[in-house]
Amino acid sequence: MSVDQASWEAAVRHLYEDAYPYDATGPRRHEDWVLDVLALMARVPDPRGWTGLDDAVQAPEREASPTYPFAAHPPEYIAPRLQETTGRVPRICS
Repeated sequence: MSVDQASWEAAVRHLYEDAYPYDATGPRRHEDWVLDVLALMARVPDPRGWTGLDDAVQAPEREASPTYPFAAHPPEYIAPRLQETTGRVPRICS
């Protein structure tokens, strides 16, 4: 499934309007996708320039912990806590 930038950005803007979201896309640089998730948690920018939502970007807690609200953990800790999804992202209509 291929998603274009405009569709992604429209969905991101409407998905969590009243919540504390962190939605991001990022580089796929590893065979093991868990390592790519860690890059997202560390806020590595998407090489294509696609936007996301990061309400914590201005949070004062970020000064002490750049990964806030995520705790920094090694891949061995994160991997068993993640589940890969292969389903299609639903289209949001307003």
